Amino acid sequence: MRSYEEIRDERRQRLGLSPWEDLRQAYLENSIYLGAEAPRNCQEIEKNSDHMLVNRILLDLGLERVRKEGLDPDSCEALEILDEAHGIASDITGAFFQAVSAAQRRGAELEVAEARRAFSMRFRGEPRWFLSEVKKHGELQVDRDGLEYAVGRYLDSPYRDLQVDRLLVQALSDMEITAYVEEQVRPNPFPGRSRLQVQRASLLVGWLKVSAKAAGVLALYLVGLVGLYALVPNLPAAWLIAAGLAGGVIYLLFTLAVLVSAIRAGPKWRRMRETTETLIDKMTSFHVEMRGSGPISVRYLRDRMQQLTEAGVIWPQSLWSLLDDLEARAVARI
Repeated sequence: MRSYEEIRDERRQRLGLSPWEDLRQAYLENSIYLGAEAPRNCQEIEKNSDHMLVNRILLDLGLERVRKEGLDPDSCEALEILDEAHGIASDITGAFFQAVSAAQRRGAELEVAEARRAFSMRFRGEPRWFLSEVKKHGELQVDRDGLEYAVGRYLDSPYRDLQVDRLLVQALSDMEITAYVEEQVRPNPFPGRSRLQVQRASLLVGWLKVSAKAAGVLALYLVGLVGLYALVPNLPAAWLIAAGLAGGVIYLLFTLAVLVSAIRAGPKWRRMRETTETLIDKMTSFHVEMRGSGPISVRYLRDRMQQLTEAGVIWPQSLWSLLDDLEARAVARI
């Protein structure tokens, strides 16, 4: 029976790989999720995705460290370093496991758009229709605690890369932005509308709807009185008339109270709606800025984050830590 070393050397010779290339390829192959049954174009999407980019970059940084320390690529020390680098990459991409797992289960039925969303660390959607895209696809599918833990491991490690920094900034900011926007645009079971729709609704229309429902209750009450009279014909008619009038008075007082309340609440609801819409607009603008392919100024990034913080956004602490790390490394742009 041949040894592992013999099989490994034969494989390297057959594929024409150096020990370094073979080691790198082995780690990358273990990072692939989609099987052979998935459509070929979807497999290509995964190979060129944010997930694989993070894996390649951190593995290359690990290999660079191994070479600098003069270690043999097959030594235990080298494998420990590469396991650490690959482990950090796996923690980062593993935070998106829910979306990746769903794509994996789709198998041969997986569509290109699904694959792109599943293997992206950023929110995929048309910026012009950001609200409707979030409403349609939901927030960025990521484990918040898992991603923040992975960022912590990355910052505690000796590995740094500007592309990874940028992806993490985009992932962390999109995670917060899409979570807030979805909370505002997602329809609630009751009353069947989203928070934003409720805030945008006319108070007068709301009053009319409440009044109509109250009128329905009053109608049932009056029908009940008529039914009671039919069952007990000896009841004095004056009592029934008085009860009916009392119901009418209660209805009028109730609708009047609701109307007064709606008028008083008008300015408050208007401010709430304007605050929510303004915050969504600012967050959408930030998302679009981070989405571009051009360089992002670290100083500008901090200023924009601070502006949104003052507007009410609560950024993940790991995003601030990442920003501090960038500035400590004197990184001007990512």
